Amino acid sequence: MLGAAYVLHGATGETHGVIRSGEIQVPWHACRELLWISLPHVTLTLTPPPRWLTDLFGDTAPLAAATAGGDSDYLVVQWPPGFDLGQLPVPEALGKFTRRALIATCESHYSYNLAQIESRYFAPQYGVPEDPGTGSAMRVLALYWQQQGLGTKLSNFQRSTGGSLLFSEVTDANQVHVGGRIVPIDEEQSLDAIG
Repeated sequence: MLGAAYVLHGATGETHGVIRSGEIQVPWHACRELLWISLPHVTLTLTPPPRWLTDLFGDTAPLAAATAGGDSDYLVVQWPPGFDLGQLPVPEALGKFTRRALIATCESHYSYNLAQIESRYFAPQYGVPEDPGTGSAMRVLALYWQQQGLGTKLSNFQRSTGGSLLFSEVTDANQVHVGGRIVPIDEEQSLDAIG
């Protein structure tokens, strides 16, 4: 959705609007160098980490988990603070265990990236082995980490190849604002190369 807002902003010069996808309407606005979308809250249910995670990731033990949305929406899996999410392999067999996309997350220990949390997003069962910047997942992470005591404003470094830095704010109006600076990347470039 942030990508769609980027295209609309660039094509029209507008600073705000609504993205329509079927029955879904997502407001967006530009503020300085960031684009923001507003998404409704989603229900989170805390759950023990599924045992099948060891089939996908070996003996790396997550601390907690939560489901969000319906049976084909999201599974949030929290690892210990500072855990190197980069060591997790893309779980190609995820679809054998669940229809949910998997959001791996932990509190960040890297002071240089200015992010409070880190994440990776996997949905190989839907043709997306790993998404480098996932605004819809940021909405879920904002609500999850708010429940864990990190407050209503959050920054997230998505540790996928290419990486991304996303921001969020949970509001009392049943909305989560998700923002980021969109940088078009060709197939040979990454954010690391951009600098």
